[in-house]
Amino acid sequence: GGRCTLVSDSRYMGDSGDDPVFEEESCRSSKVIRLGEHQPSVAGRARFFADKCGLPENLARLEEFAGANHDEGKRDPRFQAWLCGGSRLQALRYGSDLAKSVSIAASDDMRKKARELSGYPRGGRHELLSSRMLEAAGIPSGMDEDLLLHLVESHHGRCRPLAPEVEDSAGVMVTAKGKEIPCATGLEQIGSGVAERFWKLIRRYGWWGLPYLESILRLADRRVSAEEDKE
Repeated sequence: GGRCTLVSDSRYMGDSGDDPVFEEESCRSSKVIRLGEHQPSVAGRARFFADKCGLPENLARLEEFAGANHDEGKRDPRFQAWLCGGSRLQALRYGSDLAKSVSIAASDDMRKKARELSGYPRGGRHELLSSRMLEAAGIPSGMDEDLLLHLVESHHGRCRPLAPEVEDSAGVMVTAKGKEIPCATGLEQIGSGVAERFWKLIRRYGWWGLPYLESILRLADRRVSAEEDKE
């Protein structure tokens, strides 16, 4: 057999010196984009790609559902404040949760200051909370739960197999389908099940099959984001 080399890339892991990189491709836009606009668009595009790729109905429906829920973790009120330069009041003025904002500072120092003002934890990842919110809301019957959670967790390249480390002791809660759950996901812990899920899916879908399924959601998200920014 061949050898597998693990390469550590600080940009990939979201750590840029003193403060994690703010995902510009995920959150910065030339205009305000709400979750109620962005997620349905990603869901539709993921379904389109899945159908064109010839995926069976069960997997095409799963890709669509993943797209419809992939950014739910952005509903963390601290993340919303971060999108608004650190101001929770400004976030509340929008009246609905944002997916992208024009208020994200261009410099690392200003983004760090906005994060600190918002209270969002250093290294926090919205896609991890999205996964927990899906679990709390309930997975549709007949859907591959492991694959659904993995697609959401990994749509920015993490959780293959480990989730990034984050310390969040603030006790902030968020609502998922009427259920209150903590924003501190605990998925960075070695026994969280994230790594086990990844390897289980590798065995189920193959070394190339799993990345192929991941790429459909990831490409749908990126294409929709690019189009939103141009409109």
